[in-house]
Amino acid sequence: MSPEEPVAQPVEHLTFNQGVSGSNPDGLTIIISYLHLNPLPRNCSWEACGRGLNLAGGAHVAAELTRTGYVVVEQFLDDPAIAALASECGNLHARGALQPAAIGRAGGKRLDAAVRGDSTRWFDPAALSAPQERYWSRMDALRKALNRELLLGLEELEAHFALYPPGAAYARHRDRFSDDDARVLSTVVYLNSGWLEADGGALRLYLPASAPVAHRDIFPVAGTLVLFLSADFEHEVLPARRDRLSIAGWIRRSASAP
Repeated sequence: MSPEEPVAQPVEHLTFNQGVSGSNPDGLTIIISYLHLNPLPRNCSWEACGRGLNLAGGAHVAAELTRTGYVVVEQFLDDPAIAALASECGNLHARGALQPAAIGRAGGKRLDAAVRGDSTRWFDPAALSAPQERYWSRMDALRKALNRELLLGLEELEAHFALYPPGAAYARHRDRFSDDDARVLSTVVYLNSGWLEADGGALRLYLPASAPVAHRDIFPVAGTLVLFLSADFEHEVLPARRDRLSIAGWIRRSASAP
């Protein structure tokens, strides 16, 4: 059974105002992006932007993520891995193997393209394809690095392909149910080569009222990873002019007992 998707609803925000880059013990260099930090240069890779900065590795990255809330990583996966995942997602779509995504849960689960217009296919951890395995191993290394430092009991991953056709969107929402705290970190990896800002399709993260701007738009450029606290960031997917492919995922801990 597929994990359930939350209905769009508002969320309060935290206030963040710093930025830093660093490398964790598993070799993942992470660019931390904060609300008062100017955007990174367009050609800034996660290796290049982290070079020359003297930080305390995974411990520092984890501490800053806990305190501040969201991360943007460029070139999280290499070009061959992205191409293989994009091809797989496109082939699944062509075969009709992606299903329209629902919102809500249990008896309230429903389709509503006006709220959410993508089609998805969940990954099965016991039967990953070779391209999926590359993604999964990279994300699991990140999970272990963050879990070691944050001590949040991050136990598992969940993920699915998502394809938004031209004009489709996902209304403003948050990723955690009010009665289920298992999802700690939301993640998305983009699979779109040659993406231009004119193509649209940005992930819009809504920022606190104290921030100098109301939101940050992150375009779905191939290889980019966005990571943010599931409970704390309201966000939406804006319409695009072309098919928009990604892998949406969550890093989870055990849900609290009722």
